[in-house]
Amino acid sequence: MDRVILLHGLWRTRGSMALLAWRLRRRGFETHLFGYPSRHATVEEHARALAEFVRGLEQSRPAARTHFVTHSLGGMVVRYAYTHEGLPRTGRFVMLAPPSRGAWAADRLISSAFGRWFMGVAGSQLGTDGVHLRCGLPPVEFAVLTGGTGRNRGRARWIPGDNDGRVRVEEAWLPGAAEFRVIPCSHTFIMNLASTTERVISFLSRGACI
Repeated sequence: MDRVILLHGLWRTRGSMALLAWRLRRRGFETHLFGYPSRHATVEEHARALAEFVRGLEQSRPAARTHFVTHSLGGMVVRYAYTHEGLPRTGRFVMLAPPSRGAWAADRLISSAFGRWFMGVAGSQLGTDGVHLRCGLPPVEFAVLTGGTGRNRGRARWIPGDNDGRVRVEEAWLPGAAEFRVIPCSHTFIMNLASTTERVISFLSRGACI
């Protein structure tokens, strides 16, 4: 059976990915929700903890393939772990609304002391000169699904260009993606859409989104 490990984003918990995990289980995947204290440690520390979690799963019950599905910050954690922590390269990887190349909005927030406190340790690494520069391209087939309006102005008017309220469409894109889709939705709830689930299942199963 294929295994899917799901990671939540900044300020969220494992519960934010629970509906997607339940839908994946109904379609025959073994699922695991990896929780981490997103504001209280670095991306590097989260990546190390993820690698230990995955190694524990592999030792107790090896899987045919290990896939990853992430939201926002979670995508950076997995990318860093692929690059530096030796995650299994047997499956596929779907990133939902990732700040793949850093986020303009994060730059604005972390420019102040209050903003850095608000974003926390890992969140403060999401600027355009942040941790993404130390993350390689995923060494497996990967897809990026992100929110947007399809117009010049996004859901948050204070962020220039099309965006999902947090991340600009152009910031989510990553070279080498087998699929890049813009979905009319917000950053916060992209993982709960039925259409997102179908695209995730399609990509994990066949390497292409429906």
